[in-house]
Amino acid sequence: MIANQPASGIDGQAWITALSIATASKEAMSRILKQRLPEDSPAGHWVWPIGSVIGGDETRRGAGAPIELQKASENKFLRVDTAVKANREKMEIALNKIFEKLSPLYNFPVIFVDCRTCRTIHRLEDTCNSG
Repeated sequence: MIANQPASGIDGQAWITALSIATASKEAMSRILKQRLPEDSPAGHWVWPIGSVIGGDETRRGAGAPIELQKASENKFLRVDTAVKANREKMEIALNKIFEKLSPLYNFPVIFVDCRTCRTIHRLEDTCNSG
């Protein structure tokens, strides 16, 4: 995620300015983003340049969208390395336990917070479980 300073403007101009800033920040980072993963990596790679609007709630009033830079592919080690396969299964079980505690998801994007206050994972818009 590339966060940018809030933009201002009259009517829809704030969103146009915010999108322009977000687009420029992605272009400025393009060389670095291209070098983040090896070309043969099976990992997917996304970037989300976002520009916010002054006075806006950045979960609802921003400009920009996630952009896929590299499509994820099958991890070839899952077929040949039993340790990798076992780790993947442990991870999937742990994630399922975390996500089954969360309320149903009805909108996009979904932003999860690893909350330092209540020491749980919850959606950004959900109330912190600490009190």
